[in-house]
Amino acid sequence: MKYLITGYTIINNVRYADGRKIDRVLGGNGIYCLAGMRLFEKDCSLIAAVGEDFDTYYGEWYDRNGLDRSANLVRDAHTMYSDLTYREDGSYTDVSVWGGDSVFHSRDLLLRDSDFLPYLGGLKGLYLYSRWDREFPSAHELQKQFGYKIMWEVTTGIDSSFRPEFDRYLERCDIYSLNYKESRAVFGTDDLGTLIREIKKIGKPCYYRLGRKGAVMIDGGTAAFVPMLSIDPDCEPDATGCGNASTAGDRIGRRRGNTSASTSPVCVSRRRRPSGEVQASLR
Repeated sequence: MKYLITGYTIINNVRYADGRKIDRVLGGNGIYCLAGMRLFEKDCSLIAAVGEDFDTYYGEWYDRNGLDRSANLVRDAHTMYSDLTYREDGSYTDVSVWGGDSVFHSRDLLLRDSDFLPYLGGLKGLYLYSRWDREFPSAHELQKQFGYKIMWEVTTGIDSSFRPEFDRYLERCDIYSLNYKESRAVFGTDDLGTLIREIKKIGKPCYYRLGRKGAVMIDGGTAAFVPMLSIDPDCEPDATGCGNASTAGDRIGRRRGNTSASTSPVCVSRRRRPSGEVQASLR
C-alpha cells in the first residue's frame, strides 16, 4: 500500500450540550482520517486494533467504499464503543460503554511497535496521530530505512506543558497539522496573526485548522487561507471528525506535490436537519 493511517475505530453515542443525541455513529479518528484520504487515494489503509464484532458496525461501510481490511488487527471481543458527551465550550468526555473510566475498555486495543513492520515496504506516507511514540516509537528510525514521509496530526486536549513534546515531534515529522485551540496552548497567545507567524517560523508545511472559519495552509513562508463552504444551509454542521478527515485529505495533496493554495479541505460531518432527521455525509 502507498499510505498507512494510524488511529482508532470507535462507535459513538454522541450527546451534545444542547440536548441533541445521535446513537451508534461510526467514529474514531482513524475512521475519519481514512474517509478523508480515501476520497483522493484508493491505495490507503487504516491500521487499528479492533474487536471480533468489527464487521457488525463497520463491515457494510468498508464494503461499500472498497476499503482494505488487511491492517485491521483483531485483539478483543469488542470494538471500541463509547458515550461521547460535549460540553458548552466544545470540550468533551469519551467513556467506553464496555466499562472503565476512559474510551479504552482494554489495553489490548493499543497498537505495538511490531504491528507496523509488515506494512512499511513500499510505503509513501505514514499518517500518525497524537503522541505516536507510545505505540510506534520506531517510526522515525524506520523512516530512514523505508523512505516514507511522516504526516503528523497534533493531539487534542493539550496545554502549555506540551510544548517540549511538540518541538520533539516536529523534528521527526515532515508535515503536520493543528487547530486554533491547540496552537493557543503551544504558543501561549490568542492572537491569530501571531500564531500564524510562529507556525511560519517552524519552516515545515502545516495545515492550520480554524474550525468553521476554514483553514490556513502554511508552507515556505506563505500562508493561504481557505474558507469553509456551507453546502446545505438547512443543515446544522457537526464538526466531529472534520479535523481528522480534512487533514488526511490535505496530506495526500501535499504528498503529491500540490501547493498550499491548491490543496483544499475535506470535511466529514454529521448533520441534523430542522425536521430532526440526522444525515451522515462526506464532503
